Amino acid sequence: MDCGAFVGGFPIAASKKIDGKVFSVEPSSQNYKCLLMNLGLHCGNNSISPINKALGESVEHKKINLTYSGCDDSIIKPNSHDKKETENIKVTTLKKLVEMENINEDNLFVKIEAKRYEPEIVKRLGSKRPNMLTVDVTPERNKKSPKREIKNLVFEMGYTNIINTERCIFAKR
Repeated sequence: MDCGAFVGGFPIAASKKIDGKVFSVEPSSQNYKCLLMNLGLHCGNNSISPINKALGESVEHKKINLTYSGCDDSIIKPNSHDKKETENIKVTTLKKLVEMENINEDNLFVKIEAKRYEPEIVKRLGSKRPNMLTVDVTPERNKKSPKREIKNLVFEMGYTNIINTERCIFAKR
C-alpha cells in the first residue's frame, strides 16, 4: 500500500515486482487524475487499486493545501510553493482501509509519505499491524524530522526490527 502515491511511480514499480494487489492512496484530485493516466499508460492489468482519499486520524472531511508542484500538497500548511488554495478531501484511517479492503496484515507492506502528516497516520493504525512499514521522516514539518516520534510509535506498537536512515524508518514485525 502506498500512502501518498502522488502520480503513481511507486505503485507501478511495485505492481511489477509482487504477485498481489497494490493499493495506491492519493488525496489530491489533480495528482489522482495523473495517477489514473499513468496507470492507464503503464499498467494493463488490475493489480493496482487507486483510492482518492487521504489517510489520517479519523474518518472525516478535511481541506488539503495545494502547492504549485503538486508534490507538496498536504493537510498541514506547506513550507513552500503554496498556491493559497485548498481542496475538500475525504479522509479515512489506515485501520479502516485495511478492514474495508479485507487486507491480510501478514502480507501488507505500507509506504507512508504524506507531507508532514506521517505521525497522524501511524498513530491511527489502531490494532492493525502491517508486516512492514516504511515511513518518510525527512525534516518537512517546520524543518524538523518526526524520526524520534515515529521510531517511538512503531516500537510501542511492537515492531522490533527497526532501521533508521536519514530519510526513512523501516519497521518489520
